[in-house]
Amino acid sequence: MKTVKYLYARSDNMTGDFWTSKYRDWVLKNCVECDFFDVALNIMESRPELARSGSALGSLARKPDAIFDRVQPKLLTGIKNSILKNMNMKVGPAEEDSDALKLLTITWNEIRTMRKSEVDDILRGPRDSITRDGKTKTRVCLVVEKFSVF
Repeated sequence: MKTVKYLYARSDNMTGDFWTSKYRDWVLKNCVECDFFDVALNIMESRPELARSGSALGSLARKPDAIFDRVQPKLLTGIKNSILKNMNMKVGPAEEDSDALKLLTITWNEIRTMRKSEVDDILRGPRDSITRDGKTKTRVCLVVEKFSVF
C-alpha cells in the first residue's frame, strides 16, 4: 500500500504525456480491485472523467462489502441519534463515509451527467466472457443483482 501511494505521488498525480486515459483507467481499476480505496479516491478526485469508462463502477459493484458493511450500521446510528436529539439528549459526532462510498458517489455523480444510452452501455457492460482460468466476467447489473445491493 505504501508503495502504491509513493508511486502515485511520484507520478505527479498521473500527469505527463505517457499517462493516457487507458493507463489511468487501468491503475484506477486495479486500485479498486486491491481495496486501495484511498488511492482510487485521490485518482477519481483529480480525474473524475475516468468514471465515464465504467470500469471503476464495475469493480466497485463486485465489492459490496466495502461499501455497504458501513452503511447499515450508519443507518441505525442515524436513527438512534435522531431519537436522542428529539429527547434533547447529546449526540456523538457523525461517522465519516468510507473511501469506497465516497468513490462510488463521485463515480456515480459523473456517470449521471452522461447521456442515457451511454449510462445504459456502462450498466450493461461488455458481453459475458470466460477468461482463461475458467471464470466468467459478468456485467455490472448482474453483479449488483447478485449481491442484492439495491
